[in-house]
Amino acid sequence: MIKFSKYLQGGEELWYSLYRHPASWTVPGLSGALLILLAFFLLWPLFQYGGWGTMGFALLLSSGGYISLRAHRLWRGNFILVTNRRIVDVARAGWFTESVSQLYYNEIQDISWSKKGLGATLWGYGTVQLVGASGSTRLMFTYIKDPNQVAALLTAVRAKTATSPTTNQSSKSKLST
Repeated sequence: MIKFSKYLQGGEELWYSLYRHPASWTVPGLSGALLILLAFFLLWPLFQYGGWGTMGFALLLSSGGYISLRAHRLWRGNFILVTNRRIVDVARAGWFTESVSQLYYNEIQDISWSKKGLGATLWGYGTVQLVGASGSTRLMFTYIKDPNQVAALLTAVRAKTATSPTTNQSSKSKLST
């Protein structure tokens, strides 16, 4: 389980946490599962080769397990936190690589969303993009389920926080670890 508290600043409340659509890990997850099934399908022929066959079986099994676990870990490790002060994007690119980006509500200039391709249309995922006031800060969330609803949610949260000036904080604050 992911502890969101390490991404929150003092006095900040978590309102929503958003994950990528399961379609984002379907291909690698199914590839890993197929390797595991292939290992068991070829179990008897592989064991006919003695030690080499056993190593081949172990290689197929461990490769499939690694690919499936990595796909699931990356899917659960990429998320968006919507708090009472800002939006935090946590992106993992591997086992030991984590990138955290943030955008305060008073810095958001534009919120847009898009769906591109047959898969996005059929399964209902897309991209939500936030543009900062300077124009150079962009947060792009890919494989988001129902991007139109997420964009509407972020717009509503931004409007809600704009009416309450105490919820916004200076962009000079640093992310606590």
